[in-house]
Amino acid sequence: MIIAVNTGELARPAFIFAGIGMMRGGIGHRRVSGVDRRTTAAPLNKKSDQSLFLLQCSAMNRPYLSAEIRRAEAVATVIELAATQDPAVLTTGQIAAAMGVSQGALFRHFPDKLAIWTAVLEWTCAELNHRFDSLPERPPLARLEAMLAAHVEFVIERPGVPRVLFGELQRAGDTPTKAIARQLMAGYRARVAQALHAARDSGEVAEATDVEAATVLFLAMVQGMVMQSLAIDDFSAMPILARRLFDLFRRSLGAAPCA
Repeated sequence: MIIAVNTGELARPAFIFAGIGMMRGGIGHRRVSGVDRRTTAAPLNKKSDQSLFLLQCSAMNRPYLSAEIRRAEAVATVIELAATQDPAVLTTGQIAAAMGVSQGALFRHFPDKLAIWTAVLEWTCAELNHRFDSLPERPPLARLEAMLAAHVEFVIERPGVPRVLFGELQRAGDTPTKAIARQLMAGYRARVAQALHAARDSGEVAEATDVEAATVLFLAMVQGMVMQSLAIDDFSAMPILARRLFDLFRRSLGAAPCA
């Protein structure tokens, strides 16, 4: 999985954060009460923040949901479905069914399937940027470790996101969604390199540290960990593994081991 960090390049899409329970830019939070059991929304496979958000939307009078909330609901649904299904073969019919609406209703808010995927990637970029920007000020290496922990937390919460990202990067040719995925990669690389330059300048790592190579090593460490978790469909070991890998990473740069 690749992370976005250049907050100036992509503004946080307003429609993703409007509506019920959408605090801090997340898709749905655990505040569901008074759910109307007569709702026609299709149940999802697991109870997560996204499915709770869908239930919460269903508790309202659906015909009066705003366009912003409908679009946010669609983004949440795609991420939810991608956690257990191949995003490449997801259909708008499946998305609409999981939302409890018709395909026609879905296309009133998105002109086509590409627009839905674009919204998913824009939300991903904005949410990851927000999580990184919300980290407290720390020394460079400690900040890198905190970024890694935030990344791991995000993947565990939203396992559909890396599936969507990797799927888009594998597409042949240039597409708007692939361009966003590339921006994620470029932004992540820039932030890691900036932290490593600061660590070298402050003496946290060896003066002879090859920052460019160390940046690639950090990216490979993160992406490899996510890929292995995807391969076995189990993300539970990631937090502990991330700490162990980061300790090896900092030792390779001549820094003191983690306390």
